[in-house]
Amino acid sequence: MEQLKAELGLANQAKLKAELHNLLIYEPGQFFLPHQDSEKCDGMVATLVVVLPSSYRGGTLIIDHQGEKQRYPSTSTPADKLTFIGFYADCHHEVRPVTEGYRVALTYNLVLDGTNNRIETPSADHTDQALIQALTNYFDESFDPRPKYRADRHEPKKLVYLLDHEYTPKGLSWKNLKNGDRSRAQALINAAAELDLEIHLGLADIQETWDCVMVDDDWGYRGRRNRYWEDDDEDEDDDDGGGSADDAQLTDLINDETVIRHWVSPADKAVKFPDLSVYGWQVCWTTATEDLQPFKSEYEGWMGNSGNTMDRWYHRAAIILWGRKDHYAVLLEFNPDKVITEVLQLAQKKSTLPQAQQIVSAFMPGWSGLDTEAKSSAFSRVLKLALKLDQADLAQALLIPLGVKTLCPATTAALVLLEQAYGAPWCIEIMQKWVASQSRPYHQAARSIEKLSQIVAKLVADKVSEHKALSGWMVTHQLAILKEQHIGRKKYSQLAQLTEQAPERMKEVTDLLGASILALEKTTHDELLDFLMANETLYPALQLAELWQNFSKDYQRDELSSIIARYFL
Repeated sequence: MEQLKAELGLANQAKLKAELHNLLIYEPGQFFLPHQDSEKCDGMVATLVVVLPSSYRGGTLIIDHQGEKQRYPSTSTPADKLTFIGFYADCHHEVRPVTEGYRVALTYNLVLDGTNNRIETPSADHTDQALIQALTNYFDESFDPRPKYRADRHEPKKLVYLLDHEYTPKGLSWKNLKNGDRSRAQALINAAAELDLEIHLGLADIQETWDCVMVDDDWGYRGRRNRYWEDDDEDEDDDDGGGSADDAQLTDLINDETVIRHWVSPADKAVKFPDLSVYGWQVCWTTATEDLQPFKSEYEGWMGNSGNTMDRWYHRAAIILWGRKDHYAVLLEFNPDKVITEVLQLAQKKSTLPQAQQIVSAFMPGWSGLDTEAKSSAFSRVLKLALKLDQADLAQALLIPLGVKTLCPATTAALVLLEQAYGAPWCIEIMQKWVASQSRPYHQAARSIEKLSQIVAKLVADKVSEHKALSGWMVTHQLAILKEQHIGRKKYSQLAQLTEQAPERMKEVTDLLGASILALEKTTHDELLDFLMANETLYPALQLAELWQNFSKDYQRDELSSIIARYFL
């Protein structure tokens, strides 16, 4: 075990143990097709084959590691001795057919058991310094590796280094890294500590699409760039640019995609980061992906104006680095709500408020708001953070990217506090910018305020006169959007479609009518009624009567009777 551990490049302090897996007996004619061993237990890093003393011919064991093949024929396994062969679990290997006798072997899972996660490596000082300098240059603010079309986007700089070996999610661990991966990982860990970089381990799923030519034994290369054409057209249909993946020679890389999954922290703990797509300029390697063995390949032949391409898929481990100063900016890409929650906790304490203000200022250039499908509680936390920041300009910059989706009954309480802290004009300016950001016709729905009457009811219940400016703006805005949406449906829909959509329109009208009464917006109410009466196609008289009957039931409650009385008087 000590010899195997050394030759496999594993850490000196770790313990390597062998767990018996199988007894294999190959009779004449039996073989094992090329395959990879699955990691059958935690910590499994390699496989050990012990060929027992036996007399046989054929049965050559072939181990393929990244295109480098080692062969162990029957002549290399003496009939009077034990033969030990160890190889990493991600190596492809096969056993060729036995021709005579019996090949008998024991297979073991080699399991690494080490409590110390530190990777020992004899890296040369000059190599470490060269790496540190290269990383310093890459993360320097004056260096921008992005193409020009992305130069105006603010995004934290990340670097992804692809390791050579393949690992499974279960077996991915700093302490289980293999051979050269181990020494390079330690060099990057040392450099990250010196340069104040955060470092994580992950699995990279890579897809590459290559332009290729087909190798023909008779004519050499054939493909869309170099094709032999017969003078006789009758054979033209036989040449369809076909072939197999084995006949293809790669020429130019057309497209590639790299997605990082299964994150592991420096403490060797799983991290619940979502999948991250990275760009080519963020990725580097010692061994190019194209030089490795893909786990899947698909060739598409020439189709006249497309094809002659090869898609290849790979699994590689990767080390991901970014500046510690960009910690929250990077986390925003993964989980904005979590970042807001953490910073809100800082902002709620007077001692850590300056730190919260500093963090928000730092990530603001890359802040694009929450996903439109986020829960209302997430939007409420952003509003609360804006309040706690106690800086009007910074708070406004935080809220502007959110959008009209922020307005809902659940966020009204936070909106009231913001109005009291920064004033109604400040709030209205933010809402106007929410609307302006969705100015295209097909963004009408994104500009509409859902459950407006419930929002206004909460504002009215607060009994603060200053809220009238907020509720008034919302009602006026909603009327403009309703007119625009409903006229658009009338213009582009047939009568049957309009009839089918009527219940939804009436629901929107009912909501706006209720909001206008609660907000005491008589002008808006009258304008809405005039619009309803002028568009009989959209609002037939029978449906209007039904709407008003249902509307009266909803708004004749005792607590609203005085408001209704005042309004109609």
